[in-house]
Amino acid sequence: MKKTALLASFLSPLLLLSGCMVGYQSHGVNGGHSFSRTGPDTFDVSYQSNTSLYQDQLHDYCMLRAAEVAIEYGFTHFAVEGELYSQVTQYMPTTSTTTVTVPPAAGSSSGSSSSGSGSSGGSASAKPTTATVTTTGATPMAFPVFTLRIKCYPTFPTATPHTGIVWDAEDVREEMAAKYGIPLY
Repeated sequence: MKKTALLASFLSPLLLLSGCMVGYQSHGVNGGHSFSRTGPDTFDVSYQSNTSLYQDQLHDYCMLRAAEVAIEYGFTHFAVEGELYSQVTQYMPTTSTTTVTVPPAAGSSSGSSSSGSGSSGGSASAKPTTATVTTTGATPMAFPVFTLRIKCYPTFPTATPHTGIVWDAEDVREEMAAKYGIPLY
């Protein structure tokens, strides 16, 4: 019982860390962030996981990227006008190799016949046949994607009607970077 508790206490932090294996990065093979400009002050910001991120971390990474995009385009604030959680299916190539051994057919024999007597001499059993079969294909994998539609502002909007909470881009950037240990540049 003590060994189980000790093992569980050792493995628990490792299991928690395994959920954070995807680092904050631009979109690539293992997922990451991307954005598209949809208007002079609006953007769709997405973060795609390789399935090892929890949904709240996916949301936080998307908020971090939204803050960075706002700052990169000269804005100080942004509001989230819409959110979408979806999945993208990608097909991962797979290859499997199997070795198959086929027994000899019943009654088959190997050997040579003796000359002159017409009888079979030195009869030995046939050897099994071995073949290697390689199969290639693709396995579908579902990857979660979180997308935010943001509207950016050059200052905190006071007179303009807006939807949602208005976030200070620099504050969000600093808070999310600190939360996940992401260096700021």
